[in-house]
Amino acid sequence: MAESSTWVHALKIAAAAASIVSIVLLAFAWPSLTAEPKHIPIAFVGEQKQIDTATAKLPSELSQRPGSRYTRRSARQD
Repeated sequence: MAESSTWVHALKIAAAAASIVSIVLLAFAWPSLTAEPKHIPIAFVGEQKQIDTATAKLPSELSQRPGSRYTRRSARQD
């Protein structure tokens, strides 16, 4: 009987350890499942023609968001 109780004790410890590991993994994985990107700045670097082409292809809803702004700077150094 003592050997049987040892196995039961070992199984309880293994189940508890597996539960703890599962909870920790869930705690780290949950934000990646529920998070979404918001207000991420976008920068373009290149010649002015390349910047104009890239900004022309931006979705129109980006410019309609409150607080959004576009700053165009030339990278030319004369």
